[in-house]
Amino acid sequence: MDLLFTPISILPQQKTSAPLTNAANGHAPNDTLRTKPEDGQTKAYLFVQDAIKRNIDHYGSSITALKLLLPTVNGYAVRNDIIQRRFLTCHLAEKVADFTTLRQQIRAFEFGGEGILQRALGDAVGAVLLKRLPGINRPLVESAMASLEADVTARLSFPWITDSPLPRKRLAMVEGRPNPAISTASLGIYRAAYALGVDLVILDRDGHWVQDPAMEHMRGEFIACDLTPDEGLPDRIVEALSKSKGPIDAITTYLDDHLLATARAAKKMGLHTNPLEALEICRDKRKTREVASADVRVLPVTGVAGLKEQLTCLTSPLQYPLIIKPTTGCASEGVSKVTSEAELLDAVQRNEEKFPGVNSLIEPYISGPEVDANFALLDGKLIWSEINDDFSSSAEIPQNSKVSGESPSSSSSSSSMSFAEMSTIMPSILPDSEISLLKSS
Repeated sequence: MDLLFTPISILPQQKTSAPLTNAANGHAPNDTLRTKPEDGQTKAYLFVQDAIKRNIDHYGSSITALKLLLPTVNGYAVRNDIIQRRFLTCHLAEKVADFTTLRQQIRAFEFGGEGILQRALGDAVGAVLLKRLPGINRPLVESAMASLEADVTARLSFPWITDSPLPRKRLAMVEGRPNPAISTASLGIYRAAYALGVDLVILDRDGHWVQDPAMEHMRGEFIACDLTPDEGLPDRIVEALSKSKGPIDAITTYLDDHLLATARAAKKMGLHTNPLEALEICRDKRKTREVASADVRVLPVTGVAGLKEQLTCLTSPLQYPLIIKPTTGCASEGVSKVTSEAELLDAVQRNEEKFPGVNSLIEPYISGPEVDANFALLDGKLIWSEINDDFSSSAEIPQNSKVSGESPSSSSSSSSMSFAEMSTIMPSILPDSEISLLKSS
């Protein structure tokens, strides 16, 4: 339902949040929208009231335009912030709000009958406020609202109201993620869990930031646990969860180092987990290559001594440039590009010192544009995909564009270059034929 409020006259007023009294007649301007809270104001009512008041206070004379989102089916929202999340990148929206709570029953709105506006303010599941447009130009506002309608259709035309509420679940999370002061990405996990009604049981070291009483609203429970990645970690996870205040429905982790231990702990507790064999392949780059790129020549090495021995036994010389990486790792740590045997030996030695006990993998360097190709498959069918273009990493920037006097072959220069992603562009600008090729292959 589109609501457009056009000011007829605006009285001079100070920037204040209190109702302003008209000395001539003794009443507050717009007093029909500033009734007392006990008069049955809903979230939608307060949203509309605030939008009009902010518009008048900040801009004086302009139309306040917004959309009330009214349900056409009965059910329950899949999460209580679904509208805000779906409109994150909507450039026409000034403000977006959800009016549902966890497991709140939603009833299809009846468009007939009396008091339709009052009922709409009571039944709306959310609202989108149009960005302010200059002056009182109603045709311009109506045109913008039509464009916003198309955006609403594109962003909400899927079954996000379900027949039954999502069941309450308790999810154990091994490692509570970095402090938001370091990376705000951590908050996304907690926000999603809250919106889905999931109680997070966090396992991490004693004193972790999420253990703070001020963070209690973000978690269901915190259990201190030694997460040293060793053979005993699965048993320590199981022991820690045995102290939980309630049953655990599943265990997960976002840290690669804890992936296998978390899966083993889940298996010990009889909880669902991906097959350990599959996870081991994903964690071991050599095994991944054997499954996904069996025709690509790779050379596993245990260290500098082993590499020198293998080099003497090769039937054909290595073709440079090459990539050296630890067989297990993340965030492109220890990944190097080398153009000679001397650089190769140097890179393997660095990895041997930095990642003791972890083998290295030598494979061809593939030039050209890089993409992120992310897929969701269900029963062997592709149900969602996303292709992003990557910027060149610091290790791929031409050496002649670096600071003058820097030696590209020096160990300090090589060790400072990284293949960690700098940024991505979404969606990809590759031709449709190449995106289709990525999906099909």
